[in-house]
Amino acid sequence: MINKQPMTNEIETIRSTAAIGVDLGGSFIKIGLISSKGRILQFKEEPTPEGGPETILQGILTLILTFVKEYSNEYEILGVGIGLPGVVQFKEGFVINPPNMPGWKSFNVLQFFKSKLDLPVFIDNDANVMALAEAVWGAGKDCRQIVCLTLGTGVGGGIVIDKELYHGASGGAGELGHVIVQAGGRQCGCGNKGCLEAYLGANYIIAHTVELLDSYPASILNKIYSESAELTPPDILEAVKADDPLGMKIVDEMAYYLGIGIGSIINVFNPDMVIIGGGLCNFGEYLLGPARKVAEECAMEGLFEDVKIVQAEFKNRAGVIGAGSLVFGKNEYRMSIND
Repeated sequence: MINKQPMTNEIETIRSTAAIGVDLGGSFIKIGLISSKGRILQFKEEPTPEGGPETILQGILTLILTFVKEYSNEYEILGVGIGLPGVVQFKEGFVINPPNMPGWKSFNVLQFFKSKLDLPVFIDNDANVMALAEAVWGAGKDCRQIVCLTLGTGVGGGIVIDKELYHGASGGAGELGHVIVQAGGRQCGCGNKGCLEAYLGANYIIAHTVELLDSYPASILNKIYSESAELTPPDILEAVKADDPLGMKIVDEMAYYLGIGIGSIINVFNPDMVIIGGGLCNFGEYLLGPARKVAEECAMEGLFEDVKIVQAEFKNRAGVIGAGSLVFGKNEYRMSIND
């Protein structure tokens, strides 16, 4: 028998499948091309445009269309997943009142994309998608029950049990940044006072540092601020690494409130692991070391000993990976605009 070899024009090029993941934050939009194994194939980051929901979503749409144009010949793009701040109503497509994005109140994100994209689109809360990435592929891949905190412009949370996100009755579970850590304390963007986010959000940390500059004239942060008229979390981290007194005061305060939040999480959920992600997780053990000590003081005896408190494996890119994973998932709460 003669085996017929296929002619060149009979050979079909098989493209690898991929998804587009988008992580919308108060300061930056991150977008990535994600493999079915959770690997970032391409990545881009841009400042979040100023303006209301249509302006911001148009910026996201432009990035998505650019990725589709640049990579659809190389990869079969199955869909788009988007992580969004605030309470996300998955079936209806609404995002409700993101605390750090004025003017949203209630906006139908899926409806916005419906007439503009030929791909399925899936949405979830930004901290939830970060938690999903870490639970499936990252620091919590060997754990059954994890809770994640994202520390960025705001503070979010995600709860994963047996590799499934826990959403609560209406989709709003995991808003751990709005646990009260100081009754009657600082005003939070959500309208309450004393929320964890009001003490750990990047905007507050920067503003508080600037307030203290006059009390620390020798701080290297004074020099940075006088030259650039602004400060960033990486500036504070560099001050901490240099044992700068103001930098150390700020990170100690951050660790105190983070520790209270983690202790409360341990008491409520008794998780295997608490994972700290978002841009501020780059403070690493400068933040987590003292936060663990505070958490141990706040957690009930017998609950703290077995929990691990760790930095996110994917750091501030976990949200992009988790958003992309929504496309590959089959859970019923992930509703496509094409259904």
